[in-house]
Amino acid sequence: MTTRQLQERLDKDVSDTADRLGRAGSVRVSTRIAKGVLIQYDTMLYNGVLYTTNVRNVGAGVKELYLKRFGG
Repeated sequence: MTTRQLQERLDKDVSDTADRLGRAGSVRVSTRIAKGVLIQYDTMLYNGVLYTTNVRNVGAGVKELYLKRFGG
């Protein structure tokens, strides 16, 4: 794969993960995907409520992304 194809795949994985996060409230992903989501989607508006995106370490190379209501 070319560098461009790898970047496009990463971008798609990040946006797909953000969609899953909005629906489920928390998802487990690789560190690479978690970094991308935290950079591009630091806050998310879901069902009219603003959330911040947070992360916790689960294990080697695995992070759990979760949403926390903004301001509270």
